[in-house]
Amino acid sequence: MNLHVNRNLALDLPPGALHQALAAQTDPRAELAAQFIPQGSRVLDLSRDAALERLLPNGCDYQRCDVETGDFPAKAAAKSDLIMMLGSLDQIADIESLFTHLRFCKRDVVLSYHPSDLGAATALSFYEMARLFDRYGFRIECTTPVDDTQVLMRLTQADRLTPVRPCSVAVVSASDDNNFGDRLGLHMINALLPGEADVHHLTFRTLNEARASYDLVVLGTG
Repeated sequence: MNLHVNRNLALDLPPGALHQALAAQTDPRAELAAQFIPQGSRVLDLSRDAALERLLPNGCDYQRCDVETGDFPAKAAAKSDLIMMLGSLDQIADIESLFTHLRFCKRDVVLSYHPSDLGAATALSFYEMARLFDRYGFRIECTTPVDDTQVLMRLTQADRLTPVRPCSVAVVSASDDNNFGDRLGLHMINALLPGEADVHHLTFRTLNEARASYDLVVLGTG
């Protein structure tokens, strides 16, 4: 059972719960990933460890398999609602084969990755990852940074997404410096937004070039 409380409050926790709570605090990636999981979901975890299990929302059914050393668990995936991959995608040599299996499962996927354009020593940049997802019929539904080099994403089958009307988006960076916020705006935002979005990149120094109105304004403060 998850407790969502002010950490300054004193609680009488059942035996072992305090140890679990403290352990969970040391894994921010798993904490973030748990927010992508609806209550009552059937979760297949292909992550490198089982840190996610103790953070699942109420009513979830959990099964864990090691995809790095064995065959893809097709039967377990077919019975799941959501497939989790935290830290494992960086270690898989044949990503194309993996996404072939994921495509036929037709399940949403939550994964973490260290894109090479954020300074990580991995093979693919964020843009290349987005093209891979698109090639296998996935779109990035939502994303959040875990730290300066790691991103958490939820992927959905493209044919399950609601069509998006054309829209105008302003992406405003605080400066022209190459910090994390600016890299997010310049290298990721076009891949994250739907193809129907007309993206206009600005900085605080070029706000005078802004259009009269936008459907969405994304502000990166670095």
